[in-house]
Amino acid sequence: MRTSVILGIVADTVLVGAAGTFATTFTVATFADPSPGSSSPLFSLHFDGSGDLDSVQGSWSGTGLTLQVPFDGSVYPDATFSMPAVSVNAAGQAGPGHVEFYDQTAALILTIDWISGTANEFGIGAQDTTTSPGNVTIQYKNFSLVSESFAFSFANQQDVGDDTMTTTAAFTSSAFPEPTTMVALGIGSLALLVQRR
Repeated sequence: MRTSVILGIVADTVLVGAAGTFATTFTVATFADPSPGSSSPLFSLHFDGSGDLDSVQGSWSGTGLTLQVPFDGSVYPDATFSMPAVSVNAAGQAGPGHVEFYDQTAALILTIDWISGTANEFGIGAQDTTTSPGNVTIQYKNFSLVSESFAFSFANQQDVGDDTMTTTAAFTSSAFPEPTTMVALGIGSLALLVQRR
């Protein structure tokens, strides 16, 4: 009887929360800078003849990058990522881009696609807005997300010549869960509660 009452309360809370409006976003995935310094960069920034940022590209194939997914508790040690070159105009607007994250067995974990964003020598990122609600798409497992955003924050900038700068970086992303995602997470939590009893 006690278990069924607890299950009913949890299920009601999940369904009410899923049906209601969410007040805050949550962190989808994040990582701290895996590089020990500028000798192991994650990004290359290319500048035009006028000194304006022209493109940004990045990747990490070494060890030490731990991708954390706080909302479902997943941790991916020695993850890697790749981001093909993204064009940047003189106003600092980044064009369309794509990032893929892989686990240590090279299985795809997470993807991020965006239509437009911002970039400078301190970072690159993009977000959904009320006027561009589909600007960013984050795909992680089968979760449905809205109001997505992401940012790579650059550090340890080093001029390597030929109008190129390299940087290390940290990363974070956030989103609003859609109701179906909240129900799925709630049911998963509910199953854990039942299993523990």
